Amino acid sequence: MRSISGLLKTIQALQSDGTGAYARGLFPSQRYHYYLPYQREDDNLYFTALIAFTLTELKNLIPIQDQAKAEEIISLAVRNYYKYKSLSGEDLYNFYQTNPPKPFPNGHLLKRFESSQLADDSDCTVMVYLSRNSSETEALWLKEQLNRNANRSQREIKETVEEHRGLRAYSVWLGPPSIPVSFDFCVLCNILYFVHYYQLPVSVQDMDSMRYLRSVLTRDEHFQNTYHTANTYPNTAIILYHIARLLAGFHISFLEDLREKIIFDCQRLIVQTTSSMEKVILSSSLLKLNAEPAVLINPDEVDVDSFSFFIAPMLAGKELPILSKLAKVNWFHIPFRSKAYNLTLLLEYQLLKNSK
Repeated sequence: MRSISGLLKTIQALQSDGTGAYARGLFPSQRYHYYLPYQREDDNLYFTALIAFTLTELKNLIPIQDQAKAEEIISLAVRNYYKYKSLSGEDLYNFYQTNPPKPFPNGHLLKRFESSQLADDSDCTVMVYLSRNSSETEALWLKEQLNRNANRSQREIKETVEEHRGLRAYSVWLGPPSIPVSFDFCVLCNILYFVHYYQLPVSVQDMDSMRYLRSVLTRDEHFQNTYHTANTYPNTAIILYHIARLLAGFHISFLEDLREKIIFDCQRLIVQTTSSMEKVILSSSLLKLNAEPAVLINPDEVDVDSFSFFIAPMLAGKELPILSKLAKVNWFHIPFRSKAYNLTLLLEYQLLKNSK
């Protein structure tokens, strides 16, 4: 039976002890293809930082007898962050190891392309800052970098609808002016979580990022056009999970009136989806928003092995119209999954359910 103690024990057992392909403290994950016989072990920062962040966020709900175990998992994870630090030497972070650069590890083809050398990204960076003990000075510095890389600061976004092009919202990427601006609903939620967690001054970039979230939600783009809403998280349940986490964590007056819609959308989707992991994250979203999920979940029946939390959209940012149209097709997506993170999401659900 997947009890809270049992889940933590399994997550800890999946954390590398340093004897295999992963350094001690990292969590294994895989990248694969939906249709081709392609799967590789993927040594990335993001899943490890996500697990550390989620356990940090849940700290007060974890039973006293299990808290030391959670702290040990977090501590071992955080020790690896320096390996992914920006090649610029700044306190920014990359999806893949940077010293030496290891894009698409264990691959034979993808790592050979120049475009595989990823820029530092906002998602990895804010997760690092949220899961370690960052100072106010460090948080303010990062806020400046996020503002500097936002739309219309150094460059302007091309791949978005006309209505959003003028928004000075945050970009997925933290890099030189040659890196295109990209909006992603879930990345914006994570950045805004960081801003509110550290109680940083609200800038025009924050307000425009929230305007993007509001526009997407009120027009139901998170149902009708998931790829262009969040091209690294093109899944309605995952989009709703991110906005629910943000609104549950902080009172944000500009978005507060959307709370009931998000609850309604979660309830609508939870009875439609056949994915047990989607039911888990939708249930957690509802519980965070103090709503009762419309379905019951048996933790022992949840498929934690095959659920993908995000993708690499291989044609994102391409300017040719034909490539832009093909970008949303699954054939050109590389999904990523991590059993340890899926178990962490299941643990989150169990803890939230028990706390109500």
